[in-house]
Amino acid sequence: MNNTNSHNIYPFLCDSHLHFNAKAANPLEDLKKYLGNSISFGTLILNTSDEYNFFRKSYEIDPEIFDNLFIVFGLNKNDFFIKEANEFAKNYKLKCGIKIHSRLFRINFSQLEWYFEEVKRYNPRVVVVDDFVYGNDVEEELNITLACGLAEKLPDSKIILAHSGGAMLLNHVMRTKVYSNIFYDLSLTINYMAGSSIDMDIQWMIRFMHSRTMLGSDYPDFTNEKAYQRLKELTSNKDFGKIVIDDLCVNTYRKVYLE
Repeated sequence: MNNTNSHNIYPFLCDSHLHFNAKAANPLEDLKKYLGNSISFGTLILNTSDEYNFFRKSYEIDPEIFDNLFIVFGLNKNDFFIKEANEFAKNYKLKCGIKIHSRLFRINFSQLEWYFEEVKRYNPRVVVVDDFVYGNDVEEELNITLACGLAEKLPDSKIILAHSGGAMLLNHVMRTKVYSNIFYDLSLTINYMAGSSIDMDIQWMIRFMHSRTMLGSDYPDFTNEKAYQRLKELTSNKDFGKIVIDDLCVNTYRKVYLE
């Protein structure tokens, strides 16, 4: 994959959270185009066994597309493909981690111990916990309990709070920041919540938590170019300094996924 950003919006821009575009005529070619246009390194999320099976077939067709991607496999008690996926990653020497999506996987508090034990079994470098509060049936506290529990039980792993809580961003960051191995990505939230009061919360987060925060797109919902544009808008009238932008665009990502 080309490491040069052809749009030149930011050198070596990283995308902390992206997916295959299932609506594209050819999702593999669509991903290749997206990565080639703007992304140097990224994290590909595979929530379901169907997504994993498509990835596996795609990897066999064109493995070079995935050279600079960290692959995250969904851990779902009711769609259990993690063992096979990890064996595949091991065979091909792929960098991989685990994703837990409480809303998509319909997880409740009674199941948390199973997830804790299962994650410990694989001892991953990274665990991504989905945290975009949405819908009237979401147990918001579950994501916090899950992320904090993982941070305690896996002190050598990095726990990513994906989307950083969405509309509950400030609340969720303040309640989890005491764990030094919890990191945050602004994918989806930075664009989806644009123009709302969450903009002020994101500005606070950018100022005080930049060394633990990553920029991302949640592609195909948004692109990282649009996420970067929002970042520039949020920092244009503030004295944030270059290190803040560097941390969100590349430094924190490298610390979490590449070092």
